[in-house]
Amino acid sequence: ARVYDVVPRFGGYIITLYADRIYQRVAKGERLVKVYSPEVLQSKEDYVNALNYDRRRPNPGMVKSAREKLQLLGLSGAEINGLEKRGRAREESFIYAPSGGYLFAKNVNNRGAFNAKQKLFTIVDLDTVWIEARIYQKDLPRYSDMKDFRVKAAGVEQVFKATKRQLYPNIDPKEATATLRLEADNKSGELLP
Repeated sequence: ARVYDVVPRFGGYIITLYADRIYQRVAKGERLVKVYSPEVLQSKEDYVNALNYDRRRPNPGMVKSAREKLQLLGLSGAEINGLEKRGRAREESFIYAPSGGYLFAKNVNNRGAFNAKQKLFTIVDLDTVWIEARIYQKDLPRYSDMKDFRVKAAGVEQVFKATKRQLYPNIDPKEATATLRLEADNKSGELLP
């Protein structure tokens, strides 16, 4: 449930790739990549021009519209506010991590190009994980009312407290088992996919 795809709303070119390896840990809000995008640069310049025009002839609607375009492109509030302070547009922009976790997919390389709606990264937050347990059909009545569980994983010393989230409504015909999904806190990072 905590899988995040990083998909920009604009195309461009990668200047610097900070998130450069699979399974790298990233923090929420951390810079993943510095990019150049002609579309974003044009929108930044439009915003700066709207601010300058507004100072001479007040037109808050034009400023609001130009700011909303930058927000719709996915620029951070800090980057937009930096434009106001500097009064000029920088060529580069940044793409940030929407959540903390591990990079499970990286679909770009340094100095590469990307398109709008292209998935650049997949970030998986493993602080809370699902544990799927197989239960024989004959044992289902015993587990139907249980809510809290203790789970021991092979090769891991810690015993994890888990909460029942769902009993899948189908039976595996080969093994005659149902799947029980549990959710466990994994801040220690010992449970891995």
